[in-house]
Amino acid sequence: MYNPLVSIIIPVYNGTNYLKESIDCSLEQTYKNIEIIIVNDGSTDNGETEKLIYSYKNKVRYFKKENGGSSSALNVGIDNMLGEWFSWLSHDDLYYPQKIEDQIELLRTKLKVNPKIDLKKQVIYTNSEMIDKNGKLLFKWKNRKIEGLSNLEIMIEALKVIKLNGCSFLLNKECFFDIGNFREDMKLLNDFEYWYRLLYNNYNFNYIPEILVQGRMHSAQVSNTIEYSKDNWEQDEFWERLINYTFASSNVKKGEYLFRIGKYALLNGRRIDANKSFEFAKNISAKYRLIIPIISVNLISYCYIRELIKKIYINMFVRK
Repeated sequence: MYNPLVSIIIPVYNGTNYLKESIDCSLEQTYKNIEIIIVNDGSTDNGETEKLIYSYKNKVRYFKKENGGSSSALNVGIDNMLGEWFSWLSHDDLYYPQKIEDQIELLRTKLKVNPKIDLKKQVIYTNSEMIDKNGKLLFKWKNRKIEGLSNLEIMIEALKVIKLNGCSFLLNKECFFDIGNFREDMKLLNDFEYWYRLLYNNYNFNYIPEILVQGRMHSAQVSNTIEYSKDNWEQDEFWERLINYTFASSNVKKGEYLFRIGKYALLNGRRIDANKSFEFAKNISAKYRLIIPIISVNLISYCYIRELIKKIYINMFVRK
């Protein structure tokens, strides 16, 4: 039976508020062939994070580094992992007990069907839900299934209806030798950029619809502490690459795909990217010259109302 070692890597910065829960849920995994690696990203809490980690003694492997962000902490863990498979757990998020076991079981099933399958190119991810700082359920994702979708279609739909939660992923270690580690120059899209890099490089995405991960929303998250914006160089690079990649593709549906990217760009507040994608779509098919102006007005109005509702929700339930 396929029973590979899985490395659960937990990057942490000033994490005494949630870290214990994350370590405990890792230790409680029903799949037992695991190692837990904790990387202290230069915490500044008078040694409290380190003290908590040391209390677990030989149950975890511990590395400490100067502060450099989550990507640099993940990369330290990756460079020191002994496992064949990598699983990321943010210090404030949680796994359900069967998370790793269900993912390994899917790999076993794929091996039974095709013993010659290239496991190094398989990516496994699951469904997830969001909790607040106290562990109260906020909402569950309604994820779209990916069976039958090409990697390009997954990339496009992940802008809107496919949720790629970083902590739900299981990656073969070989992918880091193949396409590199997480980008340390990115602070907001470092995880999303990596999932897309896997898709650009023809990795096979396999989806488990069960909710196996809990992501936590709270005021100390990076997206809140560094004032997340829809307009930054990381977003600029991400959208430009996707639009240009789609336009350069030989897919017969690329006009439709560019139209959809334009819609999703508008929904994400990226009007310049939307206009670029729409122009490409109009150059491919004249039908979009009539559709796009109407769609644009409706989506801009929708986004304005949605942002007002979102701000009210965050102020009432997340930042209180």
